[in-house]
Order: sequence, then C-alpha cells, then structure tokens
Amino acid sequence: SDSILGTKTSQKSFIDMVKSSDIFCLQETKGSIKIPGYKCYNSERQDSRSGGICLGVRHEISPFISYIKTNNASRDIQAAVISRKLTNLSKDILLVNLYDSPENSSYKLRQIANGSYEETLETLNNILIAKGHDRLLMLCGDFNARTGCKNSTPGTDEQVLDELINGSFTILSHPSSPGIRASKDTQLNQRGKKLIDLAATHNLKILNGSTIGDASGEFTCVTYNGLSVVDYIITSYSLATNIKSLTVNEFNDISDHRPISCTLQADTSPSLPSLERVMNFKDKPLGYKWSKSSIRGSKEKFVAFQN
Repeated sequence: SDSILGTKTSQKSFIDMVKSSDIFCLQETKGSIKIPGYKCYNSERQDSRSGGICLGVRHEISPFISYIKTNNASRDIQAAVISRKLTNLSKDILLVNLYDSPENSSYKLRQIANGSYEETLETLNNILIAKGHDRLLMLCGDFNARTGCKNSTPGTDEQVLDELINGSFTILSHPSSPGIRASKDTQLNQRGKKLIDLAATHNLKILNGSTIGDASGEFTCVTYNGLSVVDYIITSYSLATNIKSLTVNEFNDISDHRPISCTLQADTSPSLPSLERVMNFKDKPLGYKWSKSSIRGSKEKFVAFQN
C-alpha cells in the first residue's frame, strides 16, 4: 500500500507489476483502478481520502470468478469466489482482499467518534461465517497486525522456541512445527492476537514464514519508523497443501509495502483447454501470471498479488 498510490497507477512499473498477475489485490488505492485486459472491482470509502481496495481479474478467467458484494458490511473488505471448475479442486475458493487501518488512524478515530466503529476483523469473521461455508478460504491484504512467530495452533517445541529467540530458526528445518512460523518481526500486538484467534476459528494457516520461498519470514512493510510484517496471505490448511511457494518481493518505488507472491498449483486444463499458458497468482504478492509455455493437459499454477 502507499499513501499516494493513486498518482502512481499510470506508471509503467505499476502496470507491469499488475499485468504480471491473473488476479491482483490492491489496498490503499485512494481512487478507482482501471487496468486494460482486466475486470476491476473497486471499493472506496465514503467521505474519506484514505483507504480504497481493488480486486482485478484477467478477462480470460473472469467467467470463473464471482464477485460478492460486501459494501453493506465493510468497504475495506472484498470477496470473490473462484470456481472449482477453473481449478479442478474439490471445492470453490473464497478469496478475500482486506485493508485494516491502524488503530490510531484518523479514519478509525472518526468512526469511534461518530459511533460507527466496528472492528474489521469482526466484520471479516462474519463474512467468513456467512460466505465461507463449504469453501476453501484465501485471505490476503494489509491487516496492520503483527503476529510475531505465531500461527493458528500454539507450538510447544522448546528447541524451536530457542531457535526463534537466537534467530537460527527457519521453516525448512522445522516444516511441521504446529503453531510456529518464522518471522523477522517478532512483535505480537493486540490485533495480531485477534488475527491468530480468527485463523484458529476458521482453521486457517498464515503462509508467511511457513511456506517454501519465505523460509525466514521477510519484512513486508518498510517505513521511516521501522520494519514490520503486517501483510499476509492466509489460507485454509487444506488449501495450503496446494500452495507451492510464497515470495516477499523486492521493495519498489510504488509502495512502502513489498509485493507478496504465492503460487497455487491446480489443474486448469479441463476448464481452459484452448489456453496454452501457465496461470499464476501474485500477491504483495497477490496475482496470476501468464507465460506462453505450452501446458495443455498439464498442471498449471496460480499466484496471488497484493499491494
């Protein structure tokens, strides 16, 4: 996300980044985003210059994506259903794009003052209860939550905890440690605790620091007052087995948040027999990336892009 992302959306670097994805999720857009070749869903805050989120879908796969209107619940949360007819998975995927402002932000303080405040994570929980039944879940966005090295199931491995303290832990050395993930940000704040509770409630796994490609739990936010991990991709545990990698990409001049990419392996050949390309999702990284490699009848990939 970026305080002036709206002025950067015409830059070639931004267009190239977005167009490397089949599906992208953006936060703090501060305006409507339109990308040629994509169906873009924008959600903007009323009477506010802050916030704004956008979920974009490449036209070729848009028939398999159903957008769910959540404006009545929150303009900071978007949801879409990715049909199992596209992925050939056992269930549809409920994809959620979210931006949760810092607790001390002027937007949150105005909500408290006028009596309209509702915790974004509480609203998200209600959406997952209402729309997530019998679906695989994938959440991505800027949660402004610091979760330290915790995941949704508490870990008790003393050796793992010692390695976390001295900085030698990597998920590659302990790939199955319950409740533990690597993170360069060891801080756990109140919202982070609530996010862990929400993940446990819905049987979700935080992929940051627990997935090949992000073995050390890289920082996702780089600002003048410090480094932190506040941007996440979180999935159902059953969907996490299809996630082949997650990458926190290099810092760029578009945002003070680093793009995150995750790769979801799925067999799309039955639904897209005429397309001779690989489909990827990249997210802050949330997005899908296409190549011209011939893969008809083979396994294809998704990647999610978030910014």
